[in-house]
Amino acid sequence: MKEKVALKEKKSLILPVLPILFVVLYVWSAWYYGDVLRMARERSFWVADAEQMEFLLSQEYGGLWYIGRMLMMLFRYPWLGGLVFAAMITWSTWCLGYAMRLTARWRWIQYLPAGAFLTWIAYEGVNVYFENEAGIIMGIPFCTTVILSIWAMMIASFSRKKSPAIITVPKDETPWQNRIQLIVLLLLFAIPEMLTEVYRPYVRVIAKMNVGVIHNDWQGVIETARDNAELSYRPIAAHYAIALVNTNQICERLYDIRMDYDTLYIHRGDALSSTHAINLYQEDCDYHAGFVQTCIHHAMERVTMIGPNIHSMHLLTKCALLRDEWEVAKKYLRILSDVPFEKEFVEKYSAYVDNPLLIESDKEMASIRQLEPINDSFENVYPQPAFLGYNAMLTEGRSQRALFNSLAVCMYSKSMPAFMMRTQPLAGTLPPENISDALCLMSSKDPNVMKQFPQLNFRLQKLSSSINEMKPYMKDRAKYAKELFPRYKGYYPYYYFFGNLKATRKSPKDQNSSTAGVN
Repeated sequence: MKEKVALKEKKSLILPVLPILFVVLYVWSAWYYGDVLRMARERSFWVADAEQMEFLLSQEYGGLWYIGRMLMMLFRYPWLGGLVFAAMITWSTWCLGYAMRLTARWRWIQYLPAGAFLTWIAYEGVNVYFENEAGIIMGIPFCTTVILSIWAMMIASFSRKKSPAIITVPKDETPWQNRIQLIVLLLLFAIPEMLTEVYRPYVRVIAKMNVGVIHNDWQGVIETARDNAELSYRPIAAHYAIALVNTNQICERLYDIRMDYDTLYIHRGDALSSTHAINLYQEDCDYHAGFVQTCIHHAMERVTMIGPNIHSMHLLTKCALLRDEWEVAKKYLRILSDVPFEKEFVEKYSAYVDNPLLIESDKEMASIRQLEPINDSFENVYPQPAFLGYNAMLTEGRSQRALFNSLAVCMYSKSMPAFMMRTQPLAGTLPPENISDALCLMSSKDPNVMKQFPQLNFRLQKLSSSINEMKPYMKDRAKYAKELFPRYKGYYPYYYFFGNLKATRKSPKDQNSSTAGVN
């Protein structure tokens, strides 16, 4: 009988747990969380020169974070960073089990630290790179790997007992003991995934859109936003708007996503930063709105307050080129030339310094120059944030794109008197969809609108029907905003009544105040 049971156990499926751990860690770090870790890299900075890294080395545990940042550079390519991340944690897991002399019965304990670390990363969400030390992500696994390796080597030098296998199933494991380890492993990875998908659903979306903006993958950014249209967070809306501006769709597709904003988990900030997390998108919005000088201001402020980071250095380089500040651009490029995996960026923009005519043929920079302010004024002249405030007050622009951006901001901030003033150049035409719907909405207050835009008469019936449908929900708009969104997605009158309920409705006079804001 015992022989039959033993034979049955041998025939049972038994899998090597450590290789599975490695594969799962790799998939998690390189694919599932790859964009987040890539952005942690972009919001970090590392060069070999100790003098340039003094701001970090002088801090407590600065040496460890220095190594962590060095390894973090590998996430320029998530497949490479993920490989090292998975290897370190897998190896340290085995070392822990060996050093503690865990028998097959208790071997599941060795997987707990790995699960706890991933849970911490998932819990932090955007905090892992938002005004936090990114070197922790790779620094902790590195430190753990070194300590546990030394511990395991010391145990091995005094022990005659053969160490358990890494790639194959250890000989002392029974199928049941093997299954317990697999179950523990499953649970340990289920917890961080649940945290991400249920409590931090915006983290991967924001990071993916961030990466898309870096690579000018506007269609990818748009698709990501629309695929997650019911997630409503300001960084998502900001990067979506950047992509629409660069594809000339800002007055057509802006309201395809929810804009009655939920609160981000930002544990190191105050209530305002938790809601807005403006440092996640301010520099990019400044830049792509044509606010070169404001982008320089905010990028330098960030570099000064929390240290240099690759993303800000990229923007500062581009802004210097747009300002014809060749020596400044050279300075930033010299610094970036010492950063691993920045060769492509440095070579590209070094050529612009040597041949400024290349700037004019650069699609991205040509777009920025089309949107730059005509009149140079102090930032505090405009409602904040300036990339919205300037466009809310714009009376003269370099292109029709500038006019459409201004109209889009007026609609977004629900500043309808300013919006109506800016529609005069479009009289007699068929404006983009959102502008048309806004004009129809305003026609109830001003009958002359339809005289100027007779092409829009066919849209009035839809507006009348929609408002009648919305009336029962008007008494508690905040309560029903999310519920109604799928029905009216993309329709400006819905946004006007139910979206972004904190948007200012100030008169043009009030908006001249720098404290007015445009939400």
